[in-house]
Amino acid sequence: MLSDKISSNPICDIIIPIWNQKERTERCLQSILKNTQIPYRLILVDNASEKETAEFLNGFERSTTVPCLVIRNQENLGNVKAVNQGIKSSAAEFVLTLDNDTLVFSGWLENMIQAAKSQDQIGIVNPGSNSLGYKKPWYLSWEKYAAKVLIKEKGRRPEIGMASGFCMLVKRELINKIGGWNEAYGMGYYEDSDYSRRAYNAGYVCVHARDAFVYHEEHASFKKIKKVKENIAAPNRAQFEEKFGKPKRIVYCLFNPDRKVRERVASEAFQLGRGNDWITIFINRGAEFPEYKDHGFIRYVRMLDWIYLPQTLIRVIKKKKKFARIVTNNRFLLFWFRRLKGIHKSELIFLD
Repeated sequence: MLSDKISSNPICDIIIPIWNQKERTERCLQSILKNTQIPYRLILVDNASEKETAEFLNGFERSTTVPCLVIRNQENLGNVKAVNQGIKSSAAEFVLTLDNDTLVFSGWLENMIQAAKSQDQIGIVNPGSNSLGYKKPWYLSWEKYAAKVLIKEKGRRPEIGMASGFCMLVKRELINKIGGWNEAYGMGYYEDSDYSRRAYNAGYVCVHARDAFVYHEEHASFKKIKKVKENIAAPNRAQFEEKFGKPKRIVYCLFNPDRKVRERVASEAFQLGRGNDWITIFINRGAEFPEYKDHGFIRYVRMLDWIYLPQTLIRVIKKKKKFARIVTNNRFLLFWFRRLKGIHKSELIFLD
């Protein structure tokens, strides 16, 4: 029984939707038991799994030493409704949604909660992950790599325009204000993006706790569903973009910008990142640039002065996902941007 288990006053409720995948689920749960040192409760939502997984969950609920609630659905209600079932059954100060194709490592939850507590404005926290740009050297295990990340990225908490729901920590006060996930997204895809923008509209921001590492296999459940992109992802993306607008890719091509331009771009780029746009700033190494606030949607690329102009042209023209807006303070670049093929649909802006 729950009263017989440790962690009777959980700081965080961990919600894990499950649809089959017994081995992945077991690995995920064992990693939580091994690497989580603060009081927590598990809320496992079984979306009508087959016998093997269902029996495993029954045995785990009986034998585990941490508080554990298993919610059993008679049919697969999808990821979004499963998460909302977990949220309705939760009561802790923090709620964390976690996919069952993940592995967590030492310090993961503690550092995410520490990040959430660092500012009142923070409502949602993502960890570091291979699915969020981290690249592990081939010669390291995931455990050893996570240990290195814990030290190297200690205390780094850049803002991000949107959080990813594979492992997403949410403050209770935010849930009380905006509720659970939007069930209009059905089986899943873009429900986490929707939740992030709703949080932003309610006065909160999302951050990336870079010193908390979680491995994510990605899309393990959806691999068994046919035509996921056409039948699920594409309609949900259209729904999200109709509601919040399509995220834009914007590039600033700056060569020896003066102080006025530097300050304008630094401020403008941060606001665009908050607004869900992806920003790239190409700048020559000889120039000074104030990277005022760290933001996960802003990428700085520095190049040697003598190759800056041709390299910038090549990178902008050859980019597969074209920039919606190109901003530059250099007349040479502006001249060629206006004439070269491949970027004629981009909005061009010159900074005096």
